[in-house]
Amino acid sequence: DSFRVSVRCMAGTFTVSLRSFSAPEYTIIVPRTAHVGFLKARIVETFPGAPAPDLQRLVFAGRLLTDAAEPLESVFAG
Repeated sequence: DSFRVSVRCMAGTFTVSLRSFSAPEYTIIVPRTAHVGFLKARIVETFPGAPAPDLQRLVFAGRLLTDAAEPLESVFAG
């Protein structure tokens, strides 16, 4: 499954909205210090039927987020 990611920055957190072709839009709030791998794990915890983290394809600003250790703050800063 591929998820399109949109983000709003709040004090100390990111509000991450996820859209896929097969599911409605979902929203997750994560700390600004979180990494891509943490976000993928939260997707599995939050949404029934979500694919395992290694099967997820997150796309933000046309870029595929593949590095689980990459800080979300650096991903969403650009």
